[in-house]
Amino acid sequence: MAPAGIDLRVEGMTLLKNGIPCGSGTGIEVLGDPLNSVAFMANKLGEIGGTLRKGMVLMTGSIVASIGLEPGDHVEVRFTRLGNVSVRIGA
Repeated sequence: MAPAGIDLRVEGMTLLKNGIPCGSGTGIEVLGDPLNSVAFMANKLGEIGGTLRKGMVLMTGSIVASIGLEPGDHVEVRFTRLGNVSVRIGA
């Protein structure tokens, strides 16, 4: 689902590793609003002569702390309105 019309500050997510919840939070934990992270990156790029270009992928930061993964682990992220995503770590 596209984020248009969704207030990313209150979009919640839960991180599960092998079916066990190991983190949760909302977008407001990313500099108060994930869009603030984009503005920060754009300003930093501008300081060094760079620009944001159409098609660039920006990582706005994580709502939860990083977790360690091992081969065979299954990771799932469940968002309130954006949907779910999962991955199994290969050997």
